[in-house]
Amino acid sequence: MGVTKGKVPTHIAFLLRLGKTKICCCIFEYDSCTMKYTIPFLLTCICWVVYMPKSNAQPAIFKKMDTTAQLGSTSYRVRCSNKKPDQNEVTILITGFEEITTDINLTLKGRIGSIQIDDLNKDGVADLVIFHFGGSIPSLGHVFTLLSSSTKTVNAVYLPDIRDDAKLRAGYRGFDAFHLIEGSLVRTFPIYTSSEPDALPTDTKRVVFYKIVAENGGFKYKPINTYETKK
Repeated sequence: MGVTKGKVPTHIAFLLRLGKTKICCCIFEYDSCTMKYTIPFLLTCICWVVYMPKSNAQPAIFKKMDTTAQLGSTSYRVRCSNKKPDQNEVTILITGFEEITTDINLTLKGRIGSIQIDDLNKDGVADLVIFHFGGSIPSLGHVFTLLSSSTKTVNAVYLPDIRDDAKLRAGYRGFDAFHLIEGSLVRTFPIYTSSEPDALPTDTKRVVFYKIVAENGGFKYKPINTYETKK
């Protein structure tokens, strides 16, 4: 029985994502006789290197915000252009409070990523929590809260700068993720070998739990628990 010599190609297809929405298909051949790949394969490799995801890149695209969050008779409408990377003007329209009859206007560091509502002080009324990112460090996370005082008025509460806390700031370089769990604010971020710009990420992340507490006639976020875990 004879053996046929010559090119015996194997066709393989690659699906590549270019940018965010474009996808292309690259097909190449492998010659089992010469054990070489044809030119289309080399082009595929080039495309892969050029368009492969970059680590620690900023994935979020901050769009103009006009959104409303409501719980019961309490609602918060948040409007922001989100144009400036360092600070933005924010307008908040609140309903359901006796002493609030006009919009609240303020300036926040960076751009707003999202908003949530929760009853953080257990008074039966929803509180507004705004997560915003940027300022002096593009990846730095911030939290601004309007804390209800029954259904009368609200109090502004800012999350302290984590860089002022000697324990929590070790290896911090931003890239925060925030969420609310049963009245607690949870902050998660990757730990780097140092806080310097050329520091490298480790395989560990830090998780910090905050509660809002009354202090000196006002309110503040206080860290109540923290731990580290592998990614």
